[in-house]
Amino acid sequence: MLIELWLGPELTRRAYGDATDDTDRKVDVYVVWRDVLGVLKVQADALDRAYLRDWAARLNLTDLLRRALDDAGLPLGS
Repeated sequence: MLIELWLGPELTRRAYGDATDDTDRKVDVYVVWRDVLGVLKVQADALDRAYLRDWAARLNLTDLLRRALDDAGLPLGS
């Protein structure tokens, strides 16, 4: 799940539950995306964009990171 990139798997499970448990507990992707954008906006000044870029590249998520930052109104940085 994308949000694990920012929160890590343990915190993600605590916040959203294990989405694979059953159909009733599936997390709405729009709610997760909204939460990701909220984290990015609130933490904008503290974000280590180089770290995010590095891990996004390792996980083949660069386009998704770029989109998230763009949707949050933040630059990817160089």
